[in-house]
Amino acid sequence: MNEPSEWARPDDRSPEQRRDEPQTAPEQQTPAPPQNQPYPPQYAPQGGQWGPPPGQRPGWRGTIRPGVIPLRPLGLGEVLDGAISFIRSNPKATIGLSAVVAAIAQLPQLAASLVFGVATLPNPEDAARDVDRYLEDVSGLIGPLLASSLLGFLVTSMLTGLLIVVLSQAVLGRRMEIAEAWRAVKGRIPGLLGISILATLGVSAVLFLGLVPAFAAIALDAGPGSILGLLLLGTLAGIAGAIYLGVSWALIGPAYVLEHAGAIASFGRSRRLVAPQWWRVFGTLLLTTVLIAIIGEILALPFSGAALAVSDDPLSGQLSPLGLVLTALGGVIAGAITTPFQAGVTGLIYFDQRMRREGLDITLQRAVGG
Repeated sequence: MNEPSEWARPDDRSPEQRRDEPQTAPEQQTPAPPQNQPYPPQYAPQGGQWGPPPGQRPGWRGTIRPGVIPLRPLGLGEVLDGAISFIRSNPKATIGLSAVVAAIAQLPQLAASLVFGVATLPNPEDAARDVDRYLEDVSGLIGPLLASSLLGFLVTSMLTGLLIVVLSQAVLGRRMEIAEAWRAVKGRIPGLLGISILATLGVSAVLFLGLVPAFAAIALDAGPGSILGLLLLGTLAGIAGAIYLGVSWALIGPAYVLEHAGAIASFGRSRRLVAPQWWRVFGTLLLTTVLIAIIGEILALPFSGAALAVSDDPLSGQLSPLGLVLTALGGVIAGAITTPFQAGVTGLIYFDQRMRREGLDITLQRAVGG
């Protein structure tokens, strides 16, 4: 097993075939690599092969827990608990790295707010008096927001790739330093950003396609009732299609980073892993989104309250410089907790689906000598 990510690559054999494979004779077994190596042995840069422990059947599937999860298919509670354990087991590489990335994402927006003030939506009544000025104000608001959102999206995508690699070690009971994670992922960062953008564009395109019939009805001067009906149905269909694609593509990051799948192939790989249990994955991701929203609000609330308290006219939406700094600090702290939690859940869904469908737990048990 000399390829860099061989343990992560799909095995076409069924779990039953893997269990029934001939047992390696003890004298043919290769000694285990050192436990402090930065990668799982099956994709360690220096290579190294693993066989089952002496006297142990290769297909043994007893439950062991060397790291943040037991090496067997997971329940919902175990996925959420594993994500929390992932953060607690290596706070420097999870919370610390996430805080740095969240700060990078917050700095441009904070600097713009300190220099130009908090951007507010122009009054629609101004459009009746000066349409050109109103449109100029709206474009001046949207531009910085889009730039800030794009920067946040890119750095969060990069962070997710780093955290997925750290999680792959935490599953095996090992810790990975930030520098080690960067060395493992840096070659995949451009592709990771690319597939993240492609996925976003794909989901957005489905949302837009749902509105095409309504736009066509408007162009054909259809009646208001027809336009409204098509708009409502198209919106619902677009949302449903976007959710379906978003869930089906939820595992493109782990597939691309851990399996070294191709950029386009990672979309199909994610869909194949998710499809048999789409509703289960959807429910887990939905619950995670709700939890993240609640946790983020709870963490940011004290800073938001303090920002209002130190501002002279908070009701107008204009915060003092100290208030802006406090608000940004709250966003950094919330992101430092919620981002690794979300990455942990996504990564553990990936491991769970592969253990259920491909017997990955057998390979992982061998990797830790279980």
